[in-house]
Amino acid sequence: QGTSRHDFASRDQSFLGLPPGGEQQEEEEQEGEEYEQQEFGKSESSGVGAGVWEETVSTSAGSSVVDTTATVPDGSCSAEGSSPCGVSCDLNTHGQPPQRVESMAKHPAAEKAEEEVRPERPNFSGTWDLVRTEGDLDRLLSDLGQGWLIRSGAKALKYGIGRVVVDCQQDGDDLKFSKVLCDPRNLSKSHVHISVGQGTVRFLDDIGRLSSTSQWDGSSLRFDAKLESSGLAVTLLMYFSSEGNFVEEMISCKGTVAKYVFDRRV
Repeated sequence: QGTSRHDFASRDQSFLGLPPGGEQQEEEEQEGEEYEQQEFGKSESSGVGAGVWEETVSTSAGSSVVDTTATVPDGSCSAEGSSPCGVSCDLNTHGQPPQRVESMAKHPAAEKAEEEVRPERPNFSGTWDLVRTEGDLDRLLSDLGQGWLIRSGAKALKYGIGRVVVDCQQDGDDLKFSKVLCDPRNLSKSHVHISVGQGTVRFLDDIGRLSSTSQWDGSSLRFDAKLESSGLAVTLLMYFSSEGNFVEEMISCKGTVAKYVFDRRV
């Protein structure tokens, strides 16, 4: 008696383990909000955008669709790279992926290693006697435009073995050469003063009068020269062999290689 239909419905719901009227809807709405928070946490860990995530979920409250948009304020990612939700975060304090910055300065150890790798420049000071030749000198002279008569004479003189002598005075990049040439008609020595890498020099050699620049090429002194008579190019290299001989290597414009090999005069 005096019990309303609403009271009976409430007791029936309590008996079935259901919350009394009205509370079920609130609980469903609360579950919907928890689901939204969980989905927001997932979206946050995925790193979408510059601190803004959007997620659309369906709640059981009237089967309506709820659009939720959350914005993470700048600076929300800690220095350790963790987000406010406890999920690891790879964004910087402005919500952007961190960028690697490489220093342009060289480490002192690297500079020292480069200096150690750099080959030591040779010192050609001394008096050097031509003791042998290597390569095809006749072909090299032909590449440089020398006729049969000159080539035959050079061959008869053994290309200067036992005659040609080179004297060198060197102070760093400053070198002075004097050379007794193969051709006995040249009664005086050929002289040349070189400051490596500085300008063009002219000098007389057994292959003719040359105009040349100079530079260090590793452990070799390199001359990029041209014959003044023909304009043909020739490369000259001066270096020490593994046996300690002073070597003059000549490379013609056609790639023919020949060498003068000298012993130091004691």
